[in-house]
Amino acid sequence: MSAAEPQESGDVRIEHSLNRNEEEFVARRRNTVLQCLQKFNICCSQDKVPNIALLGSGGGQRAMVALLECLVQLDKAGLLDCILYLCGVSGSTWCMASLYKEPDWSTKLDTVKDKIVERLNSPGVSWTEKVAKLKKYYMKDSFSMTDLWAVLFVTSYVKEIDEQTLTAQWDQQSKDPYPIYAVIDKQCKRKEEGDPWLEVSPHEAGYSLTGAFVETSSFGSQFDNGSKKKHQPEMDMLYLQDECFQELVSLANADPTALVDVTKATQPDKPGDWRKKYGILKGPYNAENITEVMEVAGKNISNNIEKLLEQIRAVAAAK
Repeated sequence: MSAAEPQESGDVRIEHSLNRNEEEFVARRRNTVLQCLQKFNICCSQDKVPNIALLGSGGGQRAMVALLECLVQLDKAGLLDCILYLCGVSGSTWCMASLYKEPDWSTKLDTVKDKIVERLNSPGVSWTEKVAKLKKYYMKDSFSMTDLWAVLFVTSYVKEIDEQTLTAQWDQQSKDPYPIYAVIDKQCKRKEEGDPWLEVSPHEAGYSLTGAFVETSSFGSQFDNGSKKKHQPEMDMLYLQDECFQELVSLANADPTALVDVTKATQPDKPGDWRKKYGILKGPYNAENITEVMEVAGKNISNNIEKLLEQIRAVAAAK
């Protein structure tokens, strides 16, 4: 069953287990992972295939283009198919949204990369298009700063208005890793209680530690005592990309060290001007900036392929 045709239950699912549709997809994806591991003489049985997830960091457009090049290098090394889950927060989700617009992107990554980079180097979204999108958001039951931020800020970096929904974008027969978009719950984070991480997949959105989930098509609807009381249309990908980004920006504004921490994934041994040049709110990048960040990210992967393989072998052996 495709998640584009969700079965509406209208209820909150309280379980520490995978959604049935995710479970079915992951079971099939494990065959791809197993075949990939066998090419590297990493032996394990069908029921012992390790859960390998690629986690994209936050960092605005830097995180977006860095993740894209990391995936390209993994593909060149033959390791892309060993990824079971692709997860991201903040700018990494901008990359994910761009990738999953293309069905089976992992089978044609060079072509998809070129299309994304070409778009990032384009003039982008016009003010006429932005105003038209704001009018659409304004017609919703609840118009907020998130709508405004998505249209005025996120579009300036991703250079598009993506009106698809996550459920409509997903194909249950996809050959790609299973995507999970992560959002920081600012109230839980600031109070240091509860589950600060909200995960959004093509099938469900919820808190994995708490074990409370709703269907993604109902994410944003109003619930009371576990039952849906008022349905709201599923948010589009532009809005979701802003949801995934905003709280990281809030944390960075509250704690400047957060800006330093998230840069470490792509930062070589360079002076502090690298952080200034490629900070979370820097950009939009020009062609030179994009090329430089991709080169650094790419080398981080290509220079460490053997280490990655060692880690995968260790995990597979432990299973």
